[in-house]
Amino acid sequence: DVRVVHNSPDAPAVDVIVDDNFAAPLLAGINFPEFSDFLSPPVEPGSYNFKVVDSGTQTVEAINFDADLLAGTAYTVIANDVLASISEVILVDDNRRVATEAKLRLFHGSPSAGPVDIFLLPVDALPSDAGAEPAFANVEFGSETGFVSVAQGTYDIYVTPAGDPDTLAIPAPGIELTANGIYSAIARDAEGGGTPLGLILMDDFVVTQ
Repeated sequence: DVRVVHNSPDAPAVDVIVDDNFAAPLLAGINFPEFSDFLSPPVEPGSYNFKVVDSGTQTVEAINFDADLLAGTAYTVIANDVLASISEVILVDDNRRVATEAKLRLFHGSPSAGPVDIFLLPVDALPSDAGAEPAFANVEFGSETGFVSVAQGTYDIYVTPAGDPDTLAIPAPGIELTANGIYSAIARDAEGGGTPLGLILMDDFVVTQ
């Protein structure tokens, strides 16, 4: 199982090319900050070359990498960072659901932010409250938390600069996590780069407009 995330804030729409088959892109016209579903049918296991190119002309090659895809494994492939230093990040997913708890994973993909603390708090609590501790501390750009078990409930999620609980770089209050659910989120820049920062919410997140 493979899905792709466009997390390069100043890059144009992209196509994903496999083994130089430019006439039939694996995925076409993905804009920031969009992501694909897991591909159907799944990709056959094997060794592949992937290229990420501009959708307009397919002549600007942003990323070129080889990957060995294993049977029975799910992957999230992220085109990450600003265009000048864009690269691929390959995360291995754990899509096994647990009936009694939610599973949550966060990825730091905001090139404008330094190391961050990530808080998972009860509703109406703040990182600056006495006794509040980050669920994940000093997370570096390009790093992930891995999937962690979380009790079902509604949470306020905050991303702050590491060691600075008063600065709410990404506030995400009222996030509902349910038992048997799988949730992945990517911290991102605004379109074009910089602030305001935000989250790409994937998997079972319910996004309301």
